[in-house]
Amino acid sequence: MPKLIGGFLMVAAMALLLAGCGVQRTLKGQYYLNLGKYEQGVQAFREEVRENPGDAQAQYFLARYLLALDRPAEAEPALLRAVEVAPGEAEFWFWLGVARGVRGNSAGEREAYARVLTLDKAHLQALVYMGHNRIEAQAFAEALKYYDRALALWPKAPEPLFNRALSLKQLGREPEERAALTAYLDLYPGGPQALLAADELNALGDFSYRNHLLGKRRVTLKRICFQPLSATLDKTSLPSLDLVGDVLENNGKLVLHVVAYQHGDPELAKARALAVREHLLDDHPLIDGRRVRASWFGVPEALKVGNTAHHQPEAIQLFATQGM
Repeated sequence: MPKLIGGFLMVAAMALLLAGCGVQRTLKGQYYLNLGKYEQGVQAFREEVRENPGDAQAQYFLARYLLALDRPAEAEPALLRAVEVAPGEAEFWFWLGVARGVRGNSAGEREAYARVLTLDKAHLQALVYMGHNRIEAQAFAEALKYYDRALALWPKAPEPLFNRALSLKQLGREPEERAALTAYLDLYPGGPQALLAADELNALGDFSYRNHLLGKRRVTLKRICFQPLSATLDKTSLPSLDLVGDVLENNGKLVLHVVAYQHGDPELAKARALAVREHLLDDHPLIDGRRVRASWFGVPEALKVGNTAHHQPEAIQLFATQGM
């Protein structure tokens, strides 16, 4: 019995030692990735691969550094070796798909992501990248299915939200496209994709978000709204106005024009224009009051999108020019 126990302990110790080597390699691999030391990582893991070409993890980390250095042609063979040695590792297959995609091998990329999803149905990145692959192939209905699966896992994922709207547009499903664009803008109202989303929304005749020119910068703002039949700002409009105030504070030469439209009621239009001006100056006391100018009209705002004219019975238009 003592000999059996001793043998068992020796085997257990060896297993822990081997596991420790794997943990150390993972820590070492992540170290170079996290710090962006890709060239050093290549040097370190080339040596590991040279000593043990059957080490799938070493091949994987070597490939990751090569991809980060935009050397996919070198990364792909290392990943092929990794999945050959460890075919059950979903992450190895995923990065093989990435390498193939960068090299323009769309079919091979799709094959790799499909393998990932057989191993792990909830692999978020594979679902998103498979959606991208299907969009590039103009298979928009398929792309939509993968984005929907990704959003079921992470409802606020920005890429699937935006590309879902793009897929719906290509499929001619306008009401759903409008809802998808709004869902994206509700979560991500800033940046280049927000500008595109707002333009697409406006092309559908929806002006719940619009792009406004503040000096040389275009910013996406949610529609400035008020309590019914009043000049009391709705709280949903405050984040957009705060953004405008920040832009004015950061650029002391901009002059903001607040233009209110209210069909048939110029007095309400005036009150709303002044309410916007007052809010901006109250919340941003560093802004010189001369830099926020209000005007108003008792007519609808006329907006032309493409060849179509849209008339908004009530609206607030904001734009800034170089002035002071």
